[in-house]
Amino acid sequence: MSGQESGAQAQPPAGDEPSGRHPQSPGPDETSRISRLPVGPLAGLVAVLAVVVVGALILVLRPDPATGPRPVPSAAGEQLTWAPPDTDGYTEKVVTSAGTIKLDDDTDYVIRTPETLTGPVTLKGGRNVVWIGGHISIADQGEAASSIGRRALVVVDGPQAVEDRIVHIEGMLIDGEDLSEGIDTNAPTAILQLANIRIGKISFRSAADRDGDAPFSGGNHPDLVQLWGSVGELRVDRFTGTSSYQGFFFKVDQNAPSGPIRIRRTNIIGVAHRGRDGQTYVPERLLYWEKDSTGPMFFDEGTCWIQPAAQDPDAAEHGIGSEVYYPQDYRDSDGESQLAAHVQRDDTGTYASWAQAVTESQGQPAVRNLAGDGPGKVYEGLPPGGDYVPAGSVGADYENTVGYAVDVEGKDS
Repeated sequence: MSGQESGAQAQPPAGDEPSGRHPQSPGPDETSRISRLPVGPLAGLVAVLAVVVVGALILVLRPDPATGPRPVPSAAGEQLTWAPPDTDGYTEKVVTSAGTIKLDDDTDYVIRTPETLTGPVTLKGGRNVVWIGGHISIADQGEAASSIGRRALVVVDGPQAVEDRIVHIEGMLIDGEDLSEGIDTNAPTAILQLANIRIGKISFRSAADRDGDAPFSGGNHPDLVQLWGSVGELRVDRFTGTSSYQGFFFKVDQNAPSGPIRIRRTNIIGVAHRGRDGQTYVPERLLYWEKDSTGPMFFDEGTCWIQPAAQDPDAAEHGIGSEVYYPQDYRDSDGESQLAAHVQRDDTGTYASWAQAVTESQGQPAVRNLAGDGPGKVYEGLPPGGDYVPAGSVGADYENTVGYAVDVEGKDS
């Protein structure tokens, strides 16, 4: 089946979405390398052993139905980690303009966007939803446009949302001169998979825009990804975003707490921004969460990076520790604050991590590695191979040519 949607409501239903305002924070590829094997009988033996080992790894990494899919190790190559559901029999919906995309909660969909969508998009409802390839661009929205009018995408549950539905968004480019917010959620039933996503610079226009002073209202605190209305689970693999304010904002304001958050091959770039008022602004926290509303977070070993803004005096003084923030005042037996991340260095680089005493909403350690058996690390700088999602690699014409490392079965209602 197929359908076409050419315009949708200019404004989404009240209560579905974040307002663009949230409490302000304190303070102003990997590439597989295969060595050539020598020619001869030994090479044949090595090749056979390699096949056996690979087969064993595939069996080990097969998803456990009780716990869900398990990601493969970082060195597995270029494949994306989490596959979309099998879309055989899905309803195709072609969307050619921005607005609200309304989907039936008991229907599975494939979204096609062959043209650039020039304005905010709300993806509301659907059971399993697969959207591969797309471009949302936010051009100048007018003098006193609200933050909602300058946000790219919000994923929203429908009124009869199916628990553990999968929303898979892949190969998307988000950009535009007036872009102030990347991807927001109000989808506590959904497993949201973001793969190969590139978001251009997000920013507010001025101090008045940021603070909600006339002619603006409500305040505007830009984020690359904000879990405002929660999410059942967030899976991110290959993400590059640039921000002049905040990056991943995992504090949940509605439907808290969120489910698990799993991050791989991600780099966030902080940049200074000259506002329309002539002032220069530097980023706030590029990774932010709170104990009472955020689920457990898992960061892949060696593939999660934050580049502080070069002009940020706080980052220059404190480095990666000033760009990742957990606003809960833990104290040790001597009364010293344990608020800050531990900043250390290993063979990969300088990184921030958190003590096990720093817990999430269920009382478990908040930040672990992807396997859950060690500390999660967020590294300072750019990945050794550059952006995980380079310019020109995603957009409306995107196609996945590498496949997926973990199969995910579609959910039945």
